[in-house]
Amino acid sequence: MLSKLIDNDAGIAEVNRLAETLSQMPQKQLTEYKAILVAVNPSDFDNPVQLVERMDEYLVSLQYETLEDIARDELNFIVDPTSVEVIIPYLDLEGYGAALVKGLNAELTDYGMVERKDRQPVHTPEEQPQQGGMEMMW
Repeated sequence: MLSKLIDNDAGIAEVNRLAETLSQMPQKQLTEYKAILVAVNPSDFDNPVQLVERMDEYLVSLQYETLEDIARDELNFIVDPTSVEVIIPYLDLEGYGAALVKGLNAELTDYGMVERKDRQPVHTPEEQPQQGGMEMMW
C-alpha cells in the first residue's frame, strides 16, 4: 500500500526514515499500524508518515476478523452467554456488526477493527478518501 503512495514528492530520505521506523516496531504494533493505514486509506505519502506519530489516537481490535465477530462479542457482553446461543440463529449478525461498526465511526480491516479514541470518524475531513463523480454546479 505504501509503495503506491511513493512518488516524486516523497524524498528518498523520508521513505528510508519511515522504513527504518517500521522495521523497529514490534510485530503487534506493526500489525496495528497496518490496520490504521488501511482504515485511513491515505491519498499521499505524508499521511502514513504522520500516522506513525498519531497511532495512540486509535484503538485497534485485532481479534475482530468479521462483522459477525463484532456482533457476537457485543451480544456476549449484553446478554447471558447461554441465551446468545439460542438467539443467534434468528439474527442478522453481519448487519448487526455493520451497525455497531458504523455507530463507533470505526472501520473493519483485514487486520482488525480500527476506531479513534475520540469517537470521531476514522477518516478526518483532510484524510477522507477522494471519491470520484460529478459535482452539480448552479
